[in-house]
Amino acid sequence: MDNLRSLGIFSSPAVERAFRTVPRDLFLPKNMQPLAYQDIPVPTFGGATIPSFTTLSLAIRNLRIDNSSKILILGDGAGYAGAVLSRLGNRVFILEGTEENYAQARTINERGGYTNILLLYGRDYRLFSSEAPFDCILIHGALRELPSALTDLLGESGRMVVSLRDPQGLQMLLLLERAGSAVSLRSLGTALFSPLNP
Repeated sequence: MDNLRSLGIFSSPAVERAFRTVPRDLFLPKNMQPLAYQDIPVPTFGGATIPSFTTLSLAIRNLRIDNSSKILILGDGAGYAGAVLSRLGNRVFILEGTEENYAQARTINERGGYTNILLLYGRDYRLFSSEAPFDCILIHGALRELPSALTDLLGESGRMVVSLRDPQGLQMLLLLERAGSAVSLRSLGTALFSPLNP
């Protein structure tokens, strides 16, 4: 990861430590593990994809996570992003919509000792509504449109990073910021996530 530091990928020493202490290869099938430390999206279990270091670091920078942050992740695949974010925030809640990915993430989380992660299986955002409001939400997958129910889960100064895809499959990574009842959107550039079908 020294080459990523030289490229300025890590926004702080804490972010670099989080990436270095979470072994990316453990979240990948054996045939994909040789690609684990390249700065590219890598297919994982159940048709999901782990984003590149650059994309995940960009999301973390804009979510502005600190050690008090309560974080919600939707569709984390085998749980890599959640594991990294758990090293930065206070609590991480992951809603995984496929049985295979849920089972893999649960096994890896238990093996890795990620004790501040709560993982649930399902597609209904209301499964975590009792934990709202969240400081940060990361949509770990590309959506066609942003459900208003997700925005409602954000705190009054909450941030959400989401990739929206058009009918041709092109994706744009967006930062949504809430200030009271007002919501703003800003483009963070292009992205490459697996489609997420909530």
